[in-house]
Amino acid sequence: MRHSASAAIAPQLALVKHVVVMGEGDLRPFPKSERVTVTAGVPTVWTGLLHHLEMTRCDLSSLRLVTVGGSATSVSMIERFKTLAGVDAVQGWG
Repeated sequence: MRHSASAAIAPQLALVKHVVVMGEGDLRPFPKSERVTVTAGVPTVWTGLLHHLEMTRCDLSSLRLVTVGGSATSVSMIERFKTLAGVDAVQGWG
């Protein structure tokens, strides 16, 4: 069985130039090293990235959209993405 998000995301992968699939580990260098424009993840992942961003002010200028799924996101998380990175965060399925 696969997660329902894969059914929604899979067709869109054909439209992108480059796909990066991350496993477990430190995601902090990910946005800068890969110049990510659109990404998706669970709130726990984004909480860690936002904390890192508050401490370092790393460059997320390439990022255009963050989808938060797997569980409900908070309004404060969406606001922090806008304030800290100037990017829209939206609630996805899950």
